[in-house]
Amino acid sequence: MMHNLRLMIGAALIFVACADRPAAAQNAMVLDRIRQLDAAAPAPDPEALAPILLDAANRVASKGCSPKAIRVERIAPITGDRFVLGAVLNGRIRNGWTVYGREEGCPDADPVRFMVLQHASNQFVTTVVNRGRSNTSPSIMIDTSANVALAVLHKVKTVNPACTGEGTQMVRTRLDREDADLGPELFGIRYKGSWREIWTFGLCGRLVEVPVTFTGDGDGGAYNKVEASAAVLLPAK
Repeated sequence: MMHNLRLMIGAALIFVACADRPAAAQNAMVLDRIRQLDAAAPAPDPEALAPILLDAANRVASKGCSPKAIRVERIAPITGDRFVLGAVLNGRIRNGWTVYGREEGCPDADPVRFMVLQHASNQFVTTVVNRGRSNTSPSIMIDTSANVALAVLHKVKTVNPACTGEGTQMVRTRLDREDADLGPELFGIRYKGSWREIWTFGLCGRLVEVPVTFTGDGDGGAYNKVEASAAVLLPAK
């Protein structure tokens, strides 16, 4: 359904890749600063975003269905994401958000999660991050996707030894569990607690579900455990 996750998100973040990446420790001083940065660049109006979200969705449209419109469900700042925060502090962008939207005119029941960045020039750019629900920030997804892709390749090779790993695609994500100690989302980050997601990747004509457990590290990132041994090769269609 989608291009490789690193290519999707990396294209939108390429201009911030060399930005300073300050620690985003969960303390009052840092969080107050993030709040100030977020307040200086409020979330855009959903109606104004709709055309660029639709364009991004159509760039990765699959199964012959191109959405006719995007109905915005939720906009949330990701100012605390390490890529976004570094770029805001460097003046490269003003702010960033994740946006959940429903594709109208297409049968898929899962929402699409977009990432929207506002350039210093005030122009908005967006890309599709994933289909389905997720608690992970875009930068954590990038960090984790390579290990998930390796687990997928290993699983697919059990039935197709000739598969090389070319064309690995993230198809969808879903939340599997949120532990009792999971903290609230603060500017795109879960600073404490654990959660588990199921990531579905496509490779060589097969789909593989891989469980991934995340635990907030208190500093803006998350420890991850890719449960390769629990990966499930879905039946061929």
